[in-house]
Amino acid sequence: MSRKASLQACFLSLLRRPRLRVALRAVVRELRVPEVIRLRLPVDGTFHFRLLDRQFVYRSELHDGIGRALFWADADAYEAETLDVLAELLREAPASATIFDVGANTGFYTLAVLALAPAAHVHAFEPVAQIASSLRENVGANGLLEQVHFNACAVAERSGTVAIHVPDETWHSATLSTGGFRGLDGHVEQVAGVALDDYVKAHGVKRVDVLKIDVEGHEDAVLGGAPAAYGLSQGGCLRHHLRCGLGDYLVHPSFDERQGCLEPSQRCPL
Repeated sequence: MSRKASLQACFLSLLRRPRLRVALRAVVRELRVPEVIRLRLPVDGTFHFRLLDRQFVYRSELHDGIGRALFWADADAYEAETLDVLAELLREAPASATIFDVGANTGFYTLAVLALAPAAHVHAFEPVAQIASSLRENVGANGLLEQVHFNACAVAERSGTVAIHVPDETWHSATLSTGGFRGLDGHVEQVAGVALDDYVKAHGVKRVDVLKIDVEGHEDAVLGGAPAAYGLSQGGCLRHHLRCGLGDYLVHPSFDERQGCLEPSQRCPL
């Protein structure tokens, strides 16, 4: 066993003791331990967190970076600017909004949507099997299965089998770039892919109130397969944009078919 694995195993053994788990969590939060350190502290198991004045159950595993962020810090502070934009878009949407969560990962944004819009319905897309299983588990643990349609597939410019790079030691950064995301070591899997235009036609989707996309640099490919789907959008698109750094975003109410991407907005200086 490597030194890193030994340290993780030791730390996890401490977290399995309920009183010590509570104390360690409180100390890390009270001391405002820097994020770069917090995200290295493993979490394995079920815990509760509060988001937007609502309590959620979350199941985290060893390589779940989102789980680490939610356990060791205030969930409302996790990608807070993106949450603010999501809230803004949902305020303008109908109560029974239809939301597409492309790159749903373990379900943080799916849960956030349903905290902000309890009557909404989410179409969640996550291609990595283990992460998709965690997504379903987290949604189910909060009694929200009836409001989420799960799609264990990648969203791409064209429907069909696609190659996806899956990092070995984090659930954060699977990508359609087979060389990997930012040099992370991993392996390549073949997964089902779907273009959003094909999806909305097959499922009879009549409107999309908010389209959230976070696919590690392949947002343009998602939108390239979605001119008709984006035309159904009554609200806007919340899109993570790597040129601005993780957690930044672009929001724009219109789709530029000539470029196959969203026009930059004033929210994010490039």
